[in-house]
Parts: sequence; structure tokens; C-alpha cells
Amino acid sequence: MTFNYAKTRDTADRLIARFGQVAKLIVLDATGGDPWNPTVTETETEVTVAVFDFANSEVDGTLIQQGDKRVYLASDGGRVTPDTSNKLEIGGVRHEIVRVSPTSPGGLDVFYEIQARR
Repeated sequence: MTFNYAKTRDTADRLIARFGQVAKLIVLDATGGDPWNPTVTETETEVTVAVFDFANSEVDGTLIQQGDKRVYLASDGGRVTPDTSNKLEIGGVRHEIVRVSPTSPGGLDVFYEIQARR
């Protein structure tokens, strides 16, 4: 018997959309120009996220800093795949992506847990 992880991904997308908010995933692409001064283009993709603060007990001042956010990003049916070279704009504020942890049972990305920092 196999489990249908696509349905689980759809459920995660639906729950994050219901309880989350719209944000922008910004992909930076450094192509062209001089190697020491490349031309950087930004591509923005609208995504759905649920944003939480880290618990005080999780903040160690090094790996997790005060003000960091735990962000659950919907995979949107597999349409988006964030990484640490991207930025995340939440409520008009741009955040660095410190860490991306995909939840991928059975090899299918269901959603992503992101550590975001201003």
C-alpha cells in the first residue's frame, strides 16, 4: 500500500493559505556583467506563508537570533522551491533566508520550514 503524498501536499497548501498570508519569494540571479560587478536581476513570485516567532527557549543568539521568524511556506503544488540564496518579503519587509528545511516524506516536498531574518 502506498500513501498519496500529493494529497498531503494539497492539504498543507490549503491550510497555509487559510491561516497564512501572501508574501513574495525573491530569486536573485547574478548573470552577465563583470565577474567582480555582476548584473543582478530579481524575480518575484507570490507565495503563501504562515509566520511564527521562535520560542524564547529556541533563541540562542547564534543559530537562532532574537527577531528571527519561523515561516511555513506552501509548496503550491510543487511550483516553488526556496533556497538560502533567495529573499522573502513578508508584509513589505525583506528577510534573508537563513535555513530551509523541506518536509519531504516519500520524496515529495509537502511544505518548507524557513528560518527568516531581517
